[in-house]
Amino acid sequence: MSQVEIAIGDTRDVANVKLSLCDKCVYMKPSTILLMLDLEQCVEHAYFDLCQYTNIVSDKFDYFVNYLRQNCIMNKLEAVNTLRRIYDKHSGIACELIVYAVDNMHQRQLLNRP
Repeated sequence: MSQVEIAIGDTRDVANVKLSLCDKCVYMKPSTILLMLDLEQCVEHAYFDLCQYTNIVSDKFDYFVNYLRQNCIMNKLEAVNTLRRIYDKHSGIACELIVYAVDNMHQRQLLNRP
């Protein structure tokens, strides 16, 4: 981004910002540039939230696998029933993990790998 050239000018009596890089350029209204800069904070916020949710899912997955491992639960049906008994009923993440990832949790527990 350090090689981007920025020029402000008028096209047909309308203020425009010209962004150039190599042989390519794009023209935008100043308000569009400002909106993009405002959206950058939204993207950073969404990225931060996504990272947090990813960490929560990973931690919950590991918790479930360790629980199955510590209790020596080898049967898949028993694993599902056990997880249904212990999960936080108010956690959408826990509920979705049980529905979508029980096969992976059970396999990891059986293989006894972290």
